[in-house]
Amino acid sequence: PPTTTTTTTTKPPTTTTTTTTKPPTTTTTTTTKPPTTTTTTTTTTTTTAPEAPSITTTEAPNTTTTRAPSHVREIDGSPGSSAWACAPLLLAASALAYTTLG
Repeated sequence: PPTTTTTTTTKPPTTTTTTTTKPPTTTTTTTTKPPTTTTTTTTTTTTTAPEAPSITTTEAPNTTTTRAPSHVREIDGSPGSSAWACAPLLLAASALAYTTLG
């Protein structure tokens, strides 16, 4: 009888791995808002209590009356009494000379 030979070759399974590397994706979102305007109103109310009326009492000044002696002091002509009479004149004259010349 005729012989039939069947040959079966078994190959190991083929594994194909495909790796695709993409660069990282950067997403930038910029949101622009209109400027915010804040208005602050400050109202200050000051209430002042009415003041009590001011009362000022003024007393009349004390009045002292000095009377001149009824007679002029008699100068006896001694050197001591004439010095008392001339001292104010001498002082005034020396002060005037000092400020004028000095």
